[in-house]
Amino acid sequence: MFFTLLAAIIFAFADTEMSWRPYIYEISFIILAVFGFINGYFTSRNLKFFGTTDWNFSATIAALVLPLFIIGCIFLEQIIGWIAGSSIRYTFGETVLRTIGWYLLNGTMCYYGAFKGYI
Repeated sequence: MFFTLLAAIIFAFADTEMSWRPYIYEISFIILAVFGFINGYFTSRNLKFFGTTDWNFSATIAALVLPLFIIGCIFLEQIIGWIAGSSIRYTFGETVLRTIGWYLLNGTMCYYGAFKGYI
């Protein structure tokens, strides 16, 4: 997952044409949603292997920890862009909407993966 996102970011910022740079977030959302399903699935399978019966707790932790880290990095990027006075940064409202959308998408995919992994 890390290398997929790293390659997308490198190709996005190495390109001289800036027209598709803002879509890096949308690409990241799709990639990380798929990995959210995989995260929930394998978390649930591992906990089932060790005899845990509470798959809801594992799905909640899996759905919150990774997006919290990613959103923290995006927020840090927004602060750096605000300090530098960048004209291509998103507004605060767009960032909040993307954060809510990411949590809804990733949470749904983690819970679905955890459910599939536990049954």
